[in-house]
Amino acid sequence: MTDYDVPWRTSVELTELREVVFGGPRPSSAMTTKILSQLKLSIPFMVVSVQSDERVEPELSATYRKQVRCLRLHTGLEYWFCKHDANPLISFFSSRHLVHGIAQRCEGLDGFQRAVQHSITSARRLEQSKLIDHPPDITQEPRLRSTLLSRISARDPAYVAMLDLWMTMIIVRYMHGLNSLRRKMLEFLTSLTRANEEKDLAHPFYSVVMRLYDCHTYSGLRKLMPELVALLLKCLDRAHNGAGDLGRANSPTVKAAVQCVREQFSDPISLEDVAIKVGVSAPHLARSWRHEIGNSIGAALRELRLSEAKRLLSEGDRTILDVALRSGFGSVEHFHRTFRALYKCSPDVWRKSVHDLGGSA
Repeated sequence: MTDYDVPWRTSVELTELREVVFGGPRPSSAMTTKILSQLKLSIPFMVVSVQSDERVEPELSATYRKQVRCLRLHTGLEYWFCKHDANPLISFFSSRHLVHGIAQRCEGLDGFQRAVQHSITSARRLEQSKLIDHPPDITQEPRLRSTLLSRISARDPAYVAMLDLWMTMIIVRYMHGLNSLRRKMLEFLTSLTRANEEKDLAHPFYSVVMRLYDCHTYSGLRKLMPELVALLLKCLDRAHNGAGDLGRANSPTVKAAVQCVREQFSDPISLEDVAIKVGVSAPHLARSWRHEIGNSIGAALRELRLSEAKRLLSEGDRTILDVALRSGFGSVEHFHRTFRALYKCSPDVWRKSVHDLGGSA
């Protein structure tokens, strides 16, 4: 810690300042007075917000250093306070090509929160101008989002570039609010996992939310999003492989049931039908299957039917009705509903995206 760093973790007021600067309750005059006292500042003063992934260490004269205070309350975001002239700070930040806000002057206790927030806002505007050279057509965002969800669900590697374009679009749309951008990102990640709510994703999703709200820059969120998507996909794949691997069948009864399901998934077959074929009761088979395989026979049938449906869709120009019936769905409506729940798009849209790629997803 340098001589201008202000320790804040042991201060109730400075800890609360973390929330105040991002739209929390307006601090009372008494609280502001305590904050200024701990910052060793008196009114008027200047404040400049700086974005940096690493700790900023300005080269300042010994005299000027005594007038400067720095609060590092948030990851990647620092608040620099000085008594009068902020130009030495601004010059240093500019020479290091750091994104910084316009120096804001605080003239009274009631202007403290506003001065800090205005400096953050001006820093973010500068960041956005550096981040986006050519603003995209944001009217295409809903369509891109739908296609993107289907590509991600199909594990199409092309989703990475598409995700970056989508992030650019929503950054442009939510240029005046980082929290609105976070909510939009969270809605997207929720949609990605909604069809898998039965999987144990509570802890990974909590981690995703914490990482989202611990990031305080547009560029940081843009960089973070692919990492969060990859994390959730990894968790989903792990849960899927661990809970629905038919190769885990161990007992003769479940092995026979697995063979029956694999051979007859395209027929209108049920748990009771499989139980009769292997010579046990339906409740006994359901318990044994879940113990060894990890999911239900219904879930296994759904996965096999969807896998076959994707194969048929990618092979040619079969009608959706033909694909639905050949893969074991009783109706086009049931097929559409099941397919859309997992892949976030209709079978027709999925087939078109595969054909556009020139391969299978």
